[in-house]
Amino acid sequence: MAALTQNQPMRIDLGDFDDYPLGATAHVFQGSMVGEIAASGYARPFEDGDQFLGHAIDEVDNSDGDVGDKNVRVRRGTYYAKVAVTDLVITSLGAPVYATTDNDLSITDSGTDTQVGIVQRYISDGVGIVKFTAPSGA
Repeated sequence: MAALTQNQPMRIDLGDFDDYPLGATAHVFQGSMVGEIAASGYARPFEDGDQFLGHAIDEVDNSDGDVGDKNVRVRRGTYYAKVAVTDLVITSLGAPVYATTDNDLSITDSGTDTQVGIVQRYISDGVGIVKFTAPSGA
């Protein structure tokens, strides 16, 4: 899997919403995971080691903007979504799920990955329902 280059609509059930100011030159796609830039309060497409803020509700392009010029609305709190997860198999129920990019999930932690949820249900190899938990506030 790779970082998103286009919108990825997804169904997300339950949870809360919040708006976060985007960092300079950030372009967040719909359905992508959003992270906080090193305790700055500014959001961007999720990168390895970021604090997980949630999933973007809509695409927001701040490519030509400065910090805080635009906000991204994210689903935060606890919610469930059907997603692709590297290494997910039928015995992965309850396994932690880690993120390294805005669209890259795995049940294997490379040591610097951020845990964003747990496997709630197996759908097929590499696909499952993940219970995401994004803390309130950055």
